[in-house]
Formats: sequence, structure tokens, C-alpha cells
Amino acid sequence: AAAAAATSQSSGAGAQAHAGTFATRQLEQDSYYKLLEPRDKAFARLLVATVQRRLGQIDGVLACCFTKSPSGKNKHLILATLRVGAAQLLFLKTPTFAVVKETVEVLRIHH
Repeated sequence: AAAAAATSQSSGAGAQAHAGTFATRQLEQDSYYKLLEPRDKAFARLLVATVQRRLGQIDGVLACCFTKSPSGKNKHLILATLRVGAAQLLFLKTPTFAVVKETVEVLRIHH
């Protein structure tokens, strides 16, 4: 859910605020999100907000890791999933094993 909501891109402070609001609305309308416990909902909102706030930094780090950018029909989902994983590792101090496990699982399910 958080990865899909984090796919919106923007430029400029006003557009970034709007994109953050849009991403949060998209997250809150997701059927899986609605089933989450309040604590998990809060974490999902934190993930989306962190990706939106730190998008430039996250994309800079990811660009250093790519030999080529994701392509194909799932490229937006792949990039969003990697952004969420990077946000957790770089800014939220989520344990590495948990980030890797969940990121790989999301990518595997949607491959």
C-alpha cells in the first residue's frame, strides 16, 4: 500500500505538498490499508510522508545503485518499492533484515 502511494512525483515546494496530500489520500483509500491496525496505519503514513519529504535524496542514492533504471510495465511500482525501502534504511532506522525481506517480498508478489 505504501509503495503504491509513494509513486507520485513532483517538483517545487507547492507541488511537493500537493503530491504528499495526494499520496496520503491514495494510501487511505487502499483496501489493504483499511484492514491494518492503527499502529501499522501510522507506520504506512510515515513511510509515504518520508518518501515524499526526502524524494530527492532517496532518488540520488538509488541512482548511484542502478546500472540502468527500472523499465517495463511495473517500473513505477519497482521504483516506489525501492524508494520505500531506501527511506526505511536511510531515515527511519528500520532493521535491515526487515527492510530487505519486505522489499523483496513486494517485488516478488508484483513480478
